[in-house]
Amino acid sequence: MPSGDAGTSRTVAIRRVMGWSEVRAGSLTACTVVVVAGGVLLSFSLPKLAIPWLAYVGLAPLLLFCRRATGLRSLWLGWACGMGFYLPLLYWVVLVMEQYGGLPRLASLLVTLLLTAYLACYPALFAFFASLVARRREAWYWGATPFLWVGVEVGRAHAVFGGFPWGELAYSQVPWPLLIQSADLFGTAGLNLLLVTVNGAVAASLEAWFFPAWGEAGSRWWRVLRQPVTLAAVLLFLGNAAYGVVQWSAYAPERQAAEARGTGQTAAAATAAGGIAGGLGQSGSGDTPPATARRAAAGALRLGILQGSVPQGIKWERSYREATLDIYETLSRQARAAGVDLVVWPETALPFDFAAESALRRRFLEGVRESATPTVVGAPTVEAVAGAASGESSRVFNSAYLLSPRAEVLGRYDKQHLVPFGEYVPFSWLFKFASNLTGEIGAFTPGAGVAMMELRGHPFAVLICFEIIFPELARAAARQGAEFFLNLTNDAWFGRTSAPYQHWAMASLRAVETRRPIARAANTGISGWIDRRGGLHAGAGLFERAVVRVTIPPRHTPLTFYVRLGYLFGWLCAAVALGFVLAALWRPRGVSGRR
Repeated sequence: MPSGDAGTSRTVAIRRVMGWSEVRAGSLTACTVVVVAGGVLLSFSLPKLAIPWLAYVGLAPLLLFCRRATGLRSLWLGWACGMGFYLPLLYWVVLVMEQYGGLPRLASLLVTLLLTAYLACYPALFAFFASLVARRREAWYWGATPFLWVGVEVGRAHAVFGGFPWGELAYSQVPWPLLIQSADLFGTAGLNLLLVTVNGAVAASLEAWFFPAWGEAGSRWWRVLRQPVTLAAVLLFLGNAAYGVVQWSAYAPERQAAEARGTGQTAAAATAAGGIAGGLGQSGSGDTPPATARRAAAGALRLGILQGSVPQGIKWERSYREATLDIYETLSRQARAAGVDLVVWPETALPFDFAAESALRRRFLEGVRESATPTVVGAPTVEAVAGAASGESSRVFNSAYLLSPRAEVLGRYDKQHLVPFGEYVPFSWLFKFASNLTGEIGAFTPGAGVAMMELRGHPFAVLICFEIIFPELARAAARQGAEFFLNLTNDAWFGRTSAPYQHWAMASLRAVETRRPIARAANTGISGWIDRRGGLHAGAGLFERAVVRVTIPPRHTPLTFYVRLGYLFGWLCAAVALGFVLAALWRPRGVSGRR
């Protein structure tokens, strides 16, 4: 058989396998399976599996098929891809609803399906708009899709219940820290744009290789390389990597400073000494750091982070409150013995109202006075509401307190962005089952704004729990002068699922965006710190009881481009996306697009 005939046969076979001819003819079965598989690959790019390169190819099938799909079919394909992505990513919601919401297994599965079905609507909208552009302005398709994706993600981050930007594709690149340094310019929007552009190049290359346009000349390699989206993807990727190399080198002294201070951890109480592999700031060479690193180390702050590993199921039981205080007081004494400058307790580590006078409160304050060490602690705060017309008698806040060595309250921060169905129940008349999730203390009230605190002349801010996934909160604190952040959280809800790893990885982008280090105190883990380059330094694994001793080198760092201008790039991408859609809808007389 002539070589040309053999090549044609291979192309026909591959078309049959991929179902391309069926897509054109009308069957959705083949491409639905492929786009769902692509969505699953996207979920695998994020923790716990964390295979970064999958984020560069998982969206390609959807991009390829939407180029040839009608509006309704594109909606279906986008939604199917979204379900393939969000179900493996958020499977842990079943555990939360069943164990802590008191729902039967079947009802928990239904709630999870409803949540993922809602989130899958965003990829569906993306696919619909992409298909619209392809049908009306085909030449714009590959250039429009990255902006359309970012525009839809902007909507997801700011829509229902204050937005839910959990699991953006940008976080898949955290294991490759060189590639996330541009977040100080463009935030997650820039990385999302890059990833979708590369996916578009992969999809366009597949189309050019296997399905050339009628009469298109040239070899397959030439057809692939001549695609404008391929050139754009290569340039964007190389430019992003080059910027990463420059920024990685610029912040190298910080890592050396941490090593000079002997950053490490002290195991505590019920667990064996040590920690997880690759612990905090351990120097591999033992070489003396340069003078700049030693000077930075001299002003560094030593923090003792307490990880009490108190199970969520008994956290709010009255009979266990003294035992909880015993655990954290023991860890606090060990932190003080290590000579730290600040002891950090996790979110709601005190399972009682901090504002009310009680024996437990007096005991806690006496322990702080004995330690003679500044302390940050998470605790609920109940405030009476005088003369409320609504009949509300009190408000409950999820608070963090800074206490002096004499146990005086120097600062208080109330969590601003509450977890829907975890700290409050929206439309409570409809979701009565979710009242169990707010715990014994009831629904919380959002705080008023950023509250700056100070340690040894270094201002810092506290972000509580999943506030760390909202860039605008970290930006606001950085603009007010914060030199570092404390992230207090209680991830006991998630058990040993992938959720704690996802939460931990997402904090990395906040450090890069603001160029401020982050120390993280988690009740059941993962506790540790994150440097300005987004490097994750875990000091204790899940459900280990330990004191994690970290060294934070705070200093006044100029505000980054991202902090100064906020989410401007994301909104600009959304505006460009809207422009593509409006231009596709506008059809001047005498001009017709492909239907």
